[in-house]
Amino acid sequence: MYSVNGDARLIEEADKAVSYVAENQRADGAWGYSKDDGREWTDNFHTGYILDCFDEYAECTGKRDYDETLRKGYRYYSENFFEEKETDGRRQVLPKYYNNSLYPTDSTAAAQSIMTLCRFGDTDKAAAALDYVLANMFSDKNYFYYRAGRTGKKKTSYMRWSNAWMFCAMAYLYYKMKSTGNDLV
Repeated sequence: MYSVNGDARLIEEADKAVSYVAENQRADGAWGYSKDDGREWTDNFHTGYILDCFDEYAECTGKRDYDETLRKGYRYYSENFFEEKETDGRRQVLPKYYNNSLYPTDSTAAAQSIMTLCRFGDTDKAAAALDYVLANMFSDKNYFYYRAGRTGKKKTSYMRWSNAWMFCAMAYLYYKMKSTGNDLV
């Protein structure tokens, strides 16, 4: 809202929130899911949300105070939330739900991966993540599966959880690639 109406009170509150999150970044660049309640895991989509918010904060305020926090966090994200493989000569990027485990594979985590990678200019990696999701998490009935584990898939179609996020991510990837002159294959 500050970027729209210039109300200084709003930027003061935003500064407090951003400062708090920056102060709770771990030395390795990650953020825990929660603080002081035992839920210290690190997951893909919440890390992606945080990175997107830091970037949006800088864009809306013009403040670059947290650039190092953002760089460190994105480096951690990029290095810990993806596994790459070749399938039939195509590069696929598998978005991981947790930093330390491939499973479960989750459509919302994959969608967040695509959007965060696009935001930070890595549309090739985002497109490779989409290739993986389409090959492994998309139903022949035209919806995205909720989640896959080591032993099988939960093929439930959730409009808000898996489908809406994946369609949003695909649209954002398409927009980003078109705006840079690239085409999706």
